[in-house]
Amino acid sequence: MRIQKTLLPLVLIAWSGVVSAQQGDGVLLQREDFQKLLAEGQALLANGDATGACPQFHYILKHGVNNETYYFMAELELATCLYERGLPLSSYLVASRVVDAGAAHPGYLAAVPLLLKLAALLEGDTSLLERLAQYDEKDVPEGARDRVNYLAGRFSYVRGDLDASEARLLRVGTADEELYLRAKFLAAVVYVRQNNANKALEAFKDILRFREGSGARSDFAEKIYERTYLNMARLFYSVGDFETAIKYYAKIEQGSEFWLQTLFEASWAHFRMGDYSKAMGNLWTITSPYFEDEFYPEVFLIEANILFERCHYDEALEIVTRFHEQYFKLYTELKTQLKKYEDPNEFYFYLARLSKQGGNLSLELKRIFNAAFMNQNIKRLLGMVVRISDEMKRVEELTKNPLWNELAVETLVEIGSYRDLIVGEAGDQTKTRLREVYSEIKGLLAKGIKLKIETINARKKIPEQGAVGKTVIDAAAVTPRDTVFFPFNGEYWRDELDSYYFVIESICPSQSAPQQP
Repeated sequence: MRIQKTLLPLVLIAWSGVVSAQQGDGVLLQREDFQKLLAEGQALLANGDATGACPQFHYILKHGVNNETYYFMAELELATCLYERGLPLSSYLVASRVVDAGAAHPGYLAAVPLLLKLAALLEGDTSLLERLAQYDEKDVPEGARDRVNYLAGRFSYVRGDLDASEARLLRVGTADEELYLRAKFLAAVVYVRQNNANKALEAFKDILRFREGSGARSDFAEKIYERTYLNMARLFYSVGDFETAIKYYAKIEQGSEFWLQTLFEASWAHFRMGDYSKAMGNLWTITSPYFEDEFYPEVFLIEANILFERCHYDEALEIVTRFHEQYFKLYTELKTQLKKYEDPNEFYFYLARLSKQGGNLSLELKRIFNAAFMNQNIKRLLGMVVRISDEMKRVEELTKNPLWNELAVETLVEIGSYRDLIVGEAGDQTKTRLREVYSEIKGLLAKGIKLKIETINARKKIPEQGAVGKTVIDAAAVTPRDTVFFPFNGEYWRDELDSYYFVIESICPSQSAPQQP
């Protein structure tokens, strides 16, 4: 094969219907030369030598003719080779060219298995999901159809096409338990978004029936079951069935990552049922030293509302005033931070500096930032930035290898551009989430002011106030049957965190009896 060692500028020429690549000294590379080079690279890759194979395929793409079959196949082979070399994003950026060329590309259908492997490593990359979604089910190997349908359903959901999402998700079978649970749960969420409570509830029940029938108990499955309980509780709460909502909230045990959120939401259900002692007990847990870094501003308003309902107006006013002082200051501080950087990329790097070096932020604002970072989509994007940066470091090392230098340098440029896009998206979505929190705080401040006015007006009618929690009340009257009562001695124990009952005696003129659970 006549290939000059020194890579000189190439000129593409067409002569007598045979397409060739010509180097500066007149040496021609014929189609057969590139086909041989392709076969050599494939042999290296088949023998596990991805390091030697990748430069071979890259050479073809640099010096071959871009409408030749060997050229198309070299694209797919390079994508596969980069994956085998442990560079999934680099692989995806090459594979995306194969998919974007459409069905006319010889490697279009053959790229599906590689795309599925990449989807598992590049979790949540929406552009990858979009490319998988364009494949028709009949063009996908039977064993891969469930996964392609699930990923396509996810993409349609993110895009907001709920009908298309439902259609793809419902095609996912039960052969792969994890995949089925993912698809069924997302389908239930689709129904919630469509305001179809009955279909959502039935989909959630299907998950629980699957649990009983299959016995699936993996860590992932247990997490799906917990999320199912949580969302079923929310559905029942939304239709005013607080008792059933509490039943499902109670199924999420301490130790679950959803437990504290569940305890908070259950507090509202207990409050709406008039079970003020248990509601206050839950709030007592949430405000314990164990969770001082968590962001639950509504705790103040629930507590103040309970005190208002029991006519403890002085204490309610004290809490509302403290809430307004603390969160108005936070509202102002957050507003200042959001104005600092308009560019999403700059805002991202500002947050990155804060996470590493800290800053002059209040504890409350740090809680808000932490809460924003827990958003699933933002976590996904931040995770992607970390993975991209790690891969760039590995590619940077490959520039030291003479065979890889040109390929590695080009790849670094592509990955860098891709990282800029993800960084911008992460910064934008984080800022959007913080703006949402800003609006939520504004709304809570307005509710606090309204409650303060109502409390002041109600207080005028009862000049003398009793003390909150000071009246001696029979514990058996405010705690469930078969419960052993221990007075709180000021010391928190983790295994007692969800078992508190905080007694608030009603001092309203028409309510002299203690509230029953």
